[in-house]
Amino acid sequence: MDKQEWKKIDALELLERVQKLYRDIMDVCTSSDLPPILVIGVLDSVKTRVHIMVNTAALVEGSYRGNSDIYV
Repeated sequence: MDKQEWKKIDALELLERVQKLYRDIMDVCTSSDLPPILVIGVLDSVKTRVHIMVNTAALVEGSYRGNSDIYV
């Protein structure tokens, strides 16, 4: 895997990115022929995974740096 360069962003920018990602996934799911229960499952899974990733990143960065900067 290539080494990733981390970029510091603020919480508002992260929220905007997550909302855009969620809307994009929702658009794909709702425009497909998936049954509604699968669409709900996909969206719920994405929401849960993003929530875990953001909280983990904030906790890890905060504990290492002594602050709550978020890097993505």
